[in-house]
Amino acid sequence: MFDVVADIAFIVDQSSSIRSKNFQLVRDFLENTIGGLDVGEGKIKIAVVLYSDFPRADVSFNTFDDKTDILRYISSMPYGRGKTYTGAALKFAKEHVFTKARGSRRDQHVQQVAVVITDGKSTDEVARAAAALRRSGITIFALGIKDTEEDDLREIASYPYKKFVFNVEDFDKLNSLSNILTKTLCNEITDSIIPREKVRKLLIVITDGESRGTEESVEVPAKLLRTEQNVTIYAIGVKDASEPELELISGSPQRTFYVKNYDFLDEIKKDIITEIYVVFLLDGSESVSAKDFENMKYIMKLVIDRFVIGPDKERVAVVQYGTDPKEEFSLNKFDDKAVLLQEIRNIKQMNGKANTGKALKEVLQSFNISKGGRASALKFLILLTDGESWDDVSEPAKVLRDNLININAIGMRHNVTIYAIGVKDASEPELELISGSPQRTFYVKNYDFLDEIKKDIITEICSFEGETFDYWHMFILCVCTVT
Repeated sequence: MFDVVADIAFIVDQSSSIRSKNFQLVRDFLENTIGGLDVGEGKIKIAVVLYSDFPRADVSFNTFDDKTDILRYISSMPYGRGKTYTGAALKFAKEHVFTKARGSRRDQHVQQVAVVITDGKSTDEVARAAAALRRSGITIFALGIKDTEEDDLREIASYPYKKFVFNVEDFDKLNSLSNILTKTLCNEITDSIIPREKVRKLLIVITDGESRGTEESVEVPAKLLRTEQNVTIYAIGVKDASEPELELISGSPQRTFYVKNYDFLDEIKKDIITEIYVVFLLDGSESVSAKDFENMKYIMKLVIDRFVIGPDKERVAVVQYGTDPKEEFSLNKFDDKAVLLQEIRNIKQMNGKANTGKALKEVLQSFNISKGGRASALKFLILLTDGESWDDVSEPAKVLRDNLININAIGMRHNVTIYAIGVKDASEPELELISGSPQRTFYVKNYDFLDEIKKDIITEICSFEGETFDYWHMFILCVCTVT
């Protein structure tokens, strides 16, 4: 088990449209919601921002440690009146609430959460302020009451909307939502923590002889480590090591290695440390505006920034396509991340028709050995497109999913998982044709949310596990023109 720890700021609309009687129902809702949270020092901390014409924070994260004190404040929380400046409140929260001076534990890697409660359309613009708050690492829940439009809440909330957007038709329905929001908050905080038992554990044993001086076999303790502690063991024998004993330790011939002397250890490094090879397939067709083409390159940078580029590490290639695909650079072109990113900045849009199907068929050769590919590496294909292809995408996508792709001279076959992410006006039927499943099809409103999705891409790439490494994951980022 692990403690639930988070900093949660409630950003509460107190404008004239709410009215005094309904604001009491908001107080009741907050009391019930906060009452269900594990508030205290070293646990959940609460801040409260009230806003109408201007935002204010009567309660910061370091104001109260005791839940009773917070609930006492909530019960007499002042009602202000005025207009609904939600954008200003979000900006205020970023600059004056989620800060170390106000008790935020962000620098201790404690999750930061904002819950926005409003009853109507904002007087000012909210999209930019909400995006800035999300990009700063704050998870935002948006709760709308009565006349609040779903689209307005989506401009505020984190993605996916079905998880972070709540709407009730009237104030007297608020309390029915209290338990749901409390559970959702706790689940979100819990999901953000990686329990120790879920962290992958590796043990590499290197020995040049056979175990002696004990009556206990190596088999039993090694098996306990593998089964009860979920430890993956690699056994490496040198010189006089016993090969049968090495296999008893590792539990698998695939994780057992033997070399004649220590000079050969460097040669088996690649069998233990798996490289990650990523090919970006970039839509440079005429359907993508010049601005959005730059946004696509920015998304590539966000992902690559988290990689360690170099020999025996992560490698990246980029293929651009319009009517035909064109390789901008191959997997074996760059060992230096700074030079690689500069090359991406220099890529010029090629225009032409968006033949995504043709590009999907031809891009696979970018993983060939002649291009710097390696059979033992984990291979990922990330496609950025506007979602509208001039040719058929269903057949090449199906071929990939059905494991019928020969990607190099020895004809290896690979499993492909395809994720389709559409922005704004992306074609829903085509996205589902590419992904093969509505569960792997996602829609976001604009590029600000793609910034958030990059975390999911990196997590998938970095957390991939498998006893054998002949797998592919394909992420399809279907990006549509944003007006």
